[in-house]
Amino acid sequence: MAVFYVRSTDGNNADSGATWALAKATLAGAFTAASAGDTIYVSQAHAETSAAAITLTGPGTLSNPCIVLCGNDAAEPPTALATTATISSTASYVLVQGYNYIYGINFLGATYVMVAYTTACSVVLKQCTLNPTDVYNIRLGFAASAGVIL
Repeated sequence: MAVFYVRSTDGNNADSGATWALAKATLAGAFTAASAGDTIYVSQAHAETSAAAITLTGPGTLSNPCIVLCGNDAAEPPTALATTATISSTASYVLVQGYNYIYGINFLGATYVMVAYTTACSVVLKQCTLNPTDVYNIRLGFAASAGVIL
């Protein structure tokens, strides 16, 4: 299983993501490079922001999910987990889908934050926050218009 690193401060999606020095800039960039069962470390200082919608589709499977962990980037791999990374859309939504185990990421969406858009997905969020600007729009379900709104 491969390991990838994500850090917005100096990452570049054209890099391999194999070390902190070659980190991807976005979680979507790391998902593109990763495969089922891979681990992705996201820096505790990661602050990913886009005005466009953000769709994060993990490459895992039900029996072999992609593992995403927010961790302290002082070590490689991190020796301590964190809960301070953010992924935010300032004008649209953040959608998390696929087969993922995600720890310590804060998802912020201007319109909504949605988990599990496709019919084939399993997303485990631990120590994560879902924080839409529209107070009634955390959605769990299979369609943007039909998901359960919390």
